[in-house]
Amino acid sequence: MGLDEYREIIHRCFRCGFCKLTTDYNWRGFNCPEYNKFRLESYSPGGMLWLSYAAFVTGELKPDNHLAEILYSCSMCKNCAQSCKFKFGDMVTEMLRKTREEIVEKHPELVPAVVQKFLKNVYRYGNPYGVNSSEFKSIEKIPGVERYSNQEYLLYLSPISYIEPSAYESAHSLAEVLVKLKISFGIIGPDEICDGNEVLMLGDSALFDYVKEKNLEQFKKMNVKKIITFSPHSYNAMKNYYSMDEIEVFHYTQIIYDFLNKGKIKFNRGLNKRITYHDPCFLGRYNGIYEEPREILRSIPGIDFVEMPRNREKAFCCGGGGGNFYTDMIGPGENAPSRVRVREAEETGAEIIAVACPVCKLMLENGAQGEDSKLEIKDISAILLELL
Repeated sequence: MGLDEYREIIHRCFRCGFCKLTTDYNWRGFNCPEYNKFRLESYSPGGMLWLSYAAFVTGELKPDNHLAEILYSCSMCKNCAQSCKFKFGDMVTEMLRKTREEIVEKHPELVPAVVQKFLKNVYRYGNPYGVNSSEFKSIEKIPGVERYSNQEYLLYLSPISYIEPSAYESAHSLAEVLVKLKISFGIIGPDEICDGNEVLMLGDSALFDYVKEKNLEQFKKMNVKKIITFSPHSYNAMKNYYSMDEIEVFHYTQIIYDFLNKGKIKFNRGLNKRITYHDPCFLGRYNGIYEEPREILRSIPGIDFVEMPRNREKAFCCGGGGGNFYTDMIGPGENAPSRVRVREAEETGAEIIAVACPVCKLMLENGAQGEDSKLEIKDISAILLELL
């Protein structure tokens, strides 16, 4: 079923504007990254819903390339669903996703070229970059890291970890941390394909099903029972869309938090730094994991942990979701979400932005570069590795 299943709901939005704000109407103003960037009503969640309704439900508006560009600029951060005051509020992001499905299935000629390239690469290569697995960076060189063979956990890293230097660095740190904690795990290695989360968010449900089935076949063949995901995007796809009744899925911060609670983590030294934490949308708003990363950071001796004004369910998106880390449909500039977020972090006096997502790290590094900021962007696992 496509957008038509929301025919009796989508028109109920009357653009009150709450979807653009934080749930507490934070003084910082607009929390929708696309509206904050463009300041045009068509780029607000309510505006996108009305455009979708007119173009794909009533037929009053003829769909064109510009309309598709607007709809694909959405980072799917779910702030709109969090902030909407109506009973259908939790469906807002899903309605926007279904609109993209409508475009992919019925108007494929309107799918932006960069989105088409993303999807074609995933189908052909198993990753959006179009990189052959033979070119993947190796993580198996770390002592103690082996291919999965009936260990307790499969560490699913996602292809971004084997391709993007920034993500590879963090994945390398996570693997080393798990080795230090004596956690029984193995990796897939170069045979790993993407989880499909961004494929789903971009509206290609058929390709998502294809990727999902390939992953499920591989998990079954390997007799996987528990998965640790490096990326919240992978966690979201597998936890909420894979229907894996016999396989438990965890984000790595949940595993480390559990070890911390059991007294299994001992720090060799402290860290005298002021640190703030950026909530990944697919860990926080999508899956309600807010406290585990914070408790890990607070447990580090010597750190001064500070919150940004917008945090937890009110956190401002880095702009990388919905495939935007690759497609960049939001675009650069002073009000690019990553630059806005870096400025917000700088105002806290923090020296480090801690992240728990390779996409967030990539985006915020770009934001820091754009702002000429001295802020370090570090994955939680990389911070821990220096102290264990």
